[in-house]
Amino acid sequence: HDGDRVVGTGPSMVPLMLDYLKREQEVGWALRTLRRLLDGPTWVELVLGVLGNHTSEDCDPEKLEQILRELQDQKDPRVSAVVARCLEDLDDTVRFAAIETLSTIDSEESRAPLLTALTKPDEESQRVRQRIIEVFRDKAWEVKGFRRAVEERLPQGWYLDRSGRIKQLEA
Repeated sequence: HDGDRVVGTGPSMVPLMLDYLKREQEVGWALRTLRRLLDGPTWVELVLGVLGNHTSEDCDPEKLEQILRELQDQKDPRVSAVVARCLEDLDDTVRFAAIETLSTIDSEESRAPLLTALTKPDEESQRVRQRIIEVFRDKAWEVKGFRRAVEERLPQGWYLDRSGRIKQLEA
């Protein structure tokens, strides 16, 4: 397996791997391999650097999706802010991947941008809106300050309870 060979050669491979990440579209394996070579904060910094300010307009959406997937479950406080930017991407696959990543980071830094994305009047993707609603239900996050806007966007069968948590009617 290529990843095992790279890890075996050690940190001297990091610059070559970085070059690969900038150049190639299929990056998941390289990011996972680098995770084995670098300490957590250094790895997060590297991945956030690869993501940079890229959008689906200047980068393959599948590459962005792979990067976002690798950032799932990262508790590093820098991750939420960078990933939240992807909620504005033109490609709904990138927005969906950003939702999935933010949903694995249980913090206000994840809740707030998801709430903003849910209440965005120009969000056309039902899939994106539905997934955010499900995340709020699953996490039991409150919609503080956005009650009316959220109520207007909830599909049939969904409601806000008194404490401002999204609930689904029992079928």
